[in-house]
Amino acid sequence: MKNVTTGLLILLLLAVSSCATPSAKPTPSQPEGSAAQLSLEIRSPRDGEEHRKTPIRINGTVSHPEAEVAANGIKAEVEANGYFKSDWVPLVEGKNKIKVVARLGGREVIQTVTVTYNMVLSISVGLPRHTQEDELTESPTTARGRVSDPRARVTVNGKEAEVAYDGTYSIPLDLVEGKNFIEAVATLGEQQARDSTTAVFRPPKPLALEIKSPEDGATSNADLIKVSGTVAEPEDEVIVNGITAQVADDGSFYAYIGLVEGENTIEAVALRGEERFSDTISVTYRPPSPDVITDDLSLVINSPEDGAEFKVNLQKVRGMVSDPEAVVVVNGIEAKVAEDGAYYTYVDLAEGENTIGAVALKGAAKSSRAVTVTFSPALVVHLEADPEWGINYTKKPLEVTGIVNSPEARVTINGQDVPVASDGSFTAQVQLVEGSNSVKAVATLGNERDEVYILYAVENGDPNPVPGYSHFFASSLKHEHEITIKAGETGTIDVLLETRKSGPGEYSGKLFYVSRVYSIDALPMPEGLEVSLEPARFKTYPNTTYHATLIIKTDPELAPGEYYLRFVSRFVRGGTGYSSGWIRVTIE
Repeated sequence: MKNVTTGLLILLLLAVSSCATPSAKPTPSQPEGSAAQLSLEIRSPRDGEEHRKTPIRINGTVSHPEAEVAANGIKAEVEANGYFKSDWVPLVEGKNKIKVVARLGGREVIQTVTVTYNMVLSISVGLPRHTQEDELTESPTTARGRVSDPRARVTVNGKEAEVAYDGTYSIPLDLVEGKNFIEAVATLGEQQARDSTTAVFRPPKPLALEIKSPEDGATSNADLIKVSGTVAEPEDEVIVNGITAQVADDGSFYAYIGLVEGENTIEAVALRGEERFSDTISVTYRPPSPDVITDDLSLVINSPEDGAEFKVNLQKVRGMVSDPEAVVVVNGIEAKVAEDGAYYTYVDLAEGENTIGAVALKGAAKSSRAVTVTFSPALVVHLEADPEWGINYTKKPLEVTGIVNSPEARVTINGQDVPVASDGSFTAQVQLVEGSNSVKAVATLGNERDEVYILYAVENGDPNPVPGYSHFFASSLKHEHEITIKAGETGTIDVLLETRKSGPGEYSGKLFYVSRVYSIDALPMPEGLEVSLEPARFKTYPNTTYHATLIIKTDPELAPGEYYLRFVSRFVRGGTGYSSGWIRVTIE
């Protein structure tokens, strides 16, 4: 890459040192209407412009698209309409003469402009998909960034990086366990620029799992038992006899498993990518004698109703159990039971028909109920386009592709129907025009409707996506940032997650006690203050709104004053992203 940069500098020095050649006059032998009328216009940059970055793009028009055009010796691309552009023309500090030459046959036309490069050296450095709340689990990682002048020497933590002609660079970095400080330094002449970031590297623990309860060889008089244990990382998936276990932030897990009379083999499996680790125990189920079984335990499911249909996969299950000391399990998840016997928990529905089964257990007594509900995801349509560089899309249609999650839906692009394949995919051709363009896809199915669009600013047939519009389709998390409660009371804050187009696939949230707002250093939770998020983890679908509840419990002895919580949210859809906010809790 240094050779490329050196070559550009040589071209630049040759161009700057040369003088403009006067335009040649047409000769009588040249045919009328061809080279005799050759003309050239530089549109950008304008004469007298000031620039703070190098290289720059030169563009304009030439009267004959067959002409050869070069800017400071760098060949330009000429399109059918005569528009030309020459990318990455380097500048030197001070005044720079840009000479554009067009040649056709024996005719040569020259136009020049003068621009000033006021070098203000700057550099940026970052890590892919890394934020302050993220922990990297792989080393080496890649640091990437850009320097305002590609002639600069760039080092990252003292290691020199190769700089591309456009000023971008990337370099592999080895990390040490814990916090890593990463600094990029750009040097050019007497100027120097710096940028830095931090990364926390925590190598993942080796995959491991242990069943801690019940003990191997245990005997049970209940046909539904709780299997619990620990797994190396809370992100690891745990499957117990085919049932997905609930995994807490500390790596503890549990699952309720049904038994058959006699000896039962229970296998818990931890999964991490292609890795697999298992632990196995044996439990014997001996049914209690009929005279021990009581039938005074009753259970009902109040919500949802049997036959209900939902557009949201996360549902709160509520009901009543006759004995508040009973354990209530709903689809393998242990519910919270109040003193009056009211219980609730959250279940994650799969697409299609779902059975929600609730079981109450106390000693040898057992009661169960079930309802059937249906979940159908909200209608969602996606749209993509990948324009090729150098093609005039005012002359050639732009191909756009997309997918809708219901193949039965009707899809239109800019008002025109497009055929939808059995997998929901579709393709269409869109003709762009100079200026502003909107490519809009609309999907409809019954009373449902969804739309998505891409905005382009087209100049000389070259479409450039309008920056910023994509955030309209990004997930949004909203919640209050302060709450006032009295000591001994419980306060709640509603957490609203709008997934929009981006999914994100799975959401989880954590709460930490910190000393002040914007602090990221977790402290031990004060005695008398208990905080939790319900539900703390759930799967997500696009175009769906989810509600979670932040619960703040306080003891009467908790001292009045202000307490600060840091709320960290984790989104998973392919890669992992984090966001954080702070909540001020005022205790009166």
